[in-house]
Amino acid sequence: MDQQNPILDNLKQDCLNLLDENTGNWLASKLSGNPEPSAFYLTFGLIGRKAPSTQVDLSPETQSLFEEINPDFKSEPFSLDEYCRLLLMLSAEPESNHALISTMIGSADRKELVTIFKSVQYLSNAADFKMEMIDGLRTNMIDVFDAISRYQSFPVRFFHQDAWNQMVLKAIFMERPLYKIQGLDKNRNQKLTDTLHDFVHERWSAGRNVHPELWRLILGFENDRLVADMVGLSGSGSELDQLAVRKALFDSEHSAAKQWCSENAGLKPEQSWSEIGEMLEAAQSN
Repeated sequence: MDQQNPILDNLKQDCLNLLDENTGNWLASKLSGNPEPSAFYLTFGLIGRKAPSTQVDLSPETQSLFEEINPDFKSEPFSLDEYCRLLLMLSAEPESNHALISTMIGSADRKELVTIFKSVQYLSNAADFKMEMIDGLRTNMIDVFDAISRYQSFPVRFFHQDAWNQMVLKAIFMERPLYKIQGLDKNRNQKLTDTLHDFVHERWSAGRNVHPELWRLILGFENDRLVADMVGLSGSGSELDQLAVRKALFDSEHSAAKQWCSENAGLKPEQSWSEIGEMLEAAQSN
């Protein structure tokens, strides 16, 4: 077993068990630690034609290895062709995989990009791909952005604060569900709070609403003016706006928020932030 990345041997066995014999033999012959770039790119592309795109279950042992890296692994399942492409990426030696994969990002189609960005977190040298992941945030393709941001261990493990803030802000601009981003509470920061407060006032000045989950991100960095805005919203806006801002007020340690909560104890939400996010996502899909 590859001591640098124990997923490799387990995933290989699972993929070969799930593929038909001819496709399995073909894929096994392509798993070279130091492949020629042209052969690597060709194989990566051909997997999409040879392996089915059905959802499959891995062995419990393999799944456990994935979950050690990404606790949300089961929330963002791979299809069999995606597992095979990840296997190909894992099989390349860390000394050569960065050049191979970063070049492939420049020419990959949309489906391939989703697979690549979902997969990088499982490489033993995942940190080497930080700039590629940050650059990927510039996309306007929702599924590609989601592959980088949601149910992902990479941003919380490797992004610096500015890149993290950039990702969260773009998720808000694109109206993506924030509760699917790992590390939201851990990575709150003053710079993000200041930017979000300015953004809130810009939206309100334009007569537009703000993403309700946004209020989760300012906790720990509130000031009097921000709490006053939250109190003002607690009795206006949509039901979800009110629910989210009340949740933030009751979670806040700011003295003005505590005073408001003591006077409005009956308004304390029972929902968690994840449940509020799920409610928002359901409302947006209707």
